Amino acid sequence: YPLHKPIGLSITGDVLMICESDQGLKVFDAKDDLAIDKNQLSHLDDFDAYDVIALEKEGLAIITGKNGIYQYDYSNPKKLVRLSVLNVSK
Repeated sequence: YPLHKPIGLSITGDVLMICESDQGLKVFDAKDDLAIDKNQLSHLDDFDAYDVIALEKEGLAIITGKNGIYQYDYSNPKKLVRLSVLNVSK
């Protein structure tokens, strides 16, 4: 599937998260691996996303980006909720 700049990903159960640098984080339903591109659940584009670690049991995703480390609740993958951010500056 064509992607802008995929540089980090995580999959838990049927939830696939892909970091696309300056395009942010995209979340997909991965139940049907032949139709992942048709099943985007959400897109966070207000920050650069480099890597993601998703913890299925907790419904928690830790995302690293250009400006910091973000923590999201993804128990509803269609509506991720930012829980915290640790800003990092040069």
